Amino acid sequence: MTHPRPLIALVGDLPALLRSGDPGLLSELRRAADVVGAVVVGAGGRPQQLDPVAAATSLTVRAPGLPALVSSDGLRDAPYNAARRFLSLDHLSGARSGVVFRSGDGDAERTAERIRVIRALWNSWPVETLLADRERGVYATTDGIRRIEHDGEHYRVAGALNTPTSRQAEPVSLWHVTSEAELAAAGGLVDLVVVDDAALADAWAGSEAEGRPGLVSAGVEREDAALSLVRVESLPALQDVLDAARPLEPGVLSGTLRARLGLPERRYDLTDKPLAFGGAR
Repeated sequence: MTHPRPLIALVGDLPALLRSGDPGLLSELRRAADVVGAVVVGAGGRPQQLDPVAAATSLTVRAPGLPALVSSDGLRDAPYNAARRFLSLDHLSGARSGVVFRSGDGDAERTAERIRVIRALWNSWPVETLLADRERGVYATTDGIRRIEHDGEHYRVAGALNTPTSRQAEPVSLWHVTSEAELAAAGGLVDLVVVDDAALADAWAGSEAEGRPGLVSAGVEREDAALSLVRVESLPALQDVLDAARPLEPGVLSGTLRARLGLPERRYDLTDKPLAFGGAR
């Protein structure tokens, strides 16, 4: 899986400019929609200058068509509320969104469990149940809506989510890993891992290929990386990055974020879970 489009992390001066609705920044972000893989909101860590999901939601209006990834360290939202907010953003963005998960407390297992719960919730209400059948007078069916019944070490969540699944099956999931424990836990769980350490990038390359997430290199030169993450701290720096990028093909521009990044659709299997409204499985 190879794709040359950079992911642009808005850090430094840019979060404050985004919060204030700076016209110059918004103009450049509208231009970015045609050339980058996505922008990352909230990558600067804590304390945060703005709520990543709220800021990304505003961009669906201020910079239509711009894909956005929101950073999530799990220190604020419980998994159910986080899953609902992330999926609502995905619908508003036209299936052009995703999440960069981080371990806010450094606990790889807790973060992995949080991601599993969120992904399960994203898949608990299949959009295919929305029929909108005028002839039969049926708007939707409850068949296929399932509880996730998660009872783990850190979280207990019943589900189902009150938001139907994404047009891209799931929002894109990334994990910014900072340890080998996180790298191991990410296997088979997320689409991509973000790595900013050369030793961790080597560990990724030496891991089992089956189920291995794609690599996003952040400040680490890797020919085997699927994508690169560029931290941009000022408006002039953003302009330079965009000037150097090539326009995307029209077919890619109109598609989902998964299509733009060259990622396949994926779903979290809930077929062994009970229907939320009863009936046979």
